[in-house]
Amino acid sequence: MSHSSDDTADPQFGLAMDQEITSLLDAIEQEKIPDRLTRLAMELQNALVEKRRREVQN
Repeated sequence: MSHSSDDTADPQFGLAMDQEITSLLDAIEQEKIPDRLTRLAMELQNALVEKRRREVQN
């Protein structure tokens, strides 16, 4: 979604965006994440870090 530069200067727009972000963060924090998904995400993160290390060494 694009906004004009006038939107970002509007205090009401900024407040609405802050409220939307706060609402989204609250919803994310309330989501239950299965342990398996968390472990897989951590494994993926570790694999990506290792891949990056190998690429930097070459």
